[in-house]
Amino acid sequence: RHVHNQWDYRRPIDYRFATLEPRHYAEVCKLFDINDPKLLVGSNAMEYVGAVCFPTVDWPAVTGLSEGPVHDLRVARKFLGKIENNTLTDEDLAELRALKEPFYAEAFEAMRRHVREALAEAEGKAVIEPTPDVPLAELFDAIIAPYRGKVVLVDFWNTWCGPCRMALKAIEPAKSGELNSDDLVWLYIANETSPLVTYKTMIPEIRGKHFRLNDEQWKHLCKQFDIDGIPSYVVVDRDGSYRLRNDLRDHSAMVSTLRAMLE
Repeated sequence: RHVHNQWDYRRPIDYRFATLEPRHYAEVCKLFDINDPKLLVGSNAMEYVGAVCFPTVDWPAVTGLSEGPVHDLRVARKFLGKIENNTLTDEDLAELRALKEPFYAEAFEAMRRHVREALAEAEGKAVIEPTPDVPLAELFDAIIAPYRGKVVLVDFWNTWCGPCRMALKAIEPAKSGELNSDDLVWLYIANETSPLVTYKTMIPEIRGKHFRLNDEQWKHLCKQFDIDGIPSYVVVDRDGSYRLRNDLRDHSAMVSTLRAMLE
């Protein structure tokens, strides 16, 4: 790819890449001690963690290591998503406590306490609308149905998306300014890749209706509107018609468009 400057991964190339096998990885591991904790020190530590946790290479099996960073990081890594969404169980903690290094269990216990405290603080402030229990083909229509007769700006976003957060910050003042209208509904759709704690602490600052979809629902809507990335916007007119309007990524265009629709 470097020689031919071919970095478009969607385009097939007439080349067969070498397939690395466990024996090849085992040879690499003979070059240095990949289980040395000192590899976690320094500016490149996350590259080491990413490599050790890379799912297609079973480093503990390749190296025969049953303890130390190579083993322990892979065990701990699988619980990160659970801690972010407050689904870490006592059984999960027991698995972490079984590791020889006590740091992981201590860290996850502290994170779980922080998560639960943050969620308790957000209780009553963060309102997540119930997702309509309808077939996927009817999902979007069901979400916007209560607002028929109004103009609806539907924003597809997630907490981890930098451009989404910048756009939210940029448009928020207009809701109490030039776009202040009871006939305009701001509707926000995210999915479960937005960690629950981050999501619940963010949405009280974003005026509007908030929906948090599961993976299947999100993928269906992305396919329905041919969404190429986020933020993406769908505008719903008063008669219930709608279409994707990613020209509204230009926020001056968003303000002028919505003002015209409200007149």
